[in-house]
Amino acid sequence: MIYLSKKDKENICQKLEKATRFKLLNGYKNKEGREVHSVEYVKIINNLDEEKSDGKKIVITDVYITSRVWVKYPNESTGNYDISFRNIKPIEFIFDEETDEFNIINQGEIFFDNTQF
Repeated sequence: MIYLSKKDKENICQKLEKATRFKLLNGYKNKEGREVHSVEYVKIINNLDEEKSDGKKIVITDVYITSRVWVKYPNESTGNYDISFRNIKPIEFIFDEETDEFNIINQGEIFFDNTQF
């Protein structure tokens, strides 16, 4: 069984939230085709894959994300919109001894399932 300290768990959640905000704010559109203007909050639930993880590498599967975003309308107004989605592939973190924290190693592979649940 892999043990993660509270600090490591918080660090992993912060990195996932930061990556999610980046994806949402860089061209993500809701199902009506409206572009995200800003992100109010991001809530993440994830599971650690203990079989593929060890002390130096952490694999997170089943990442479920709920967020409230503000979208742009054609008349330059905005409205809020709740989005729930999940990650398609597991997200891998590797321990960086210099910074003493886990970093995402496959950030470019963070994609969202278009099917809303």
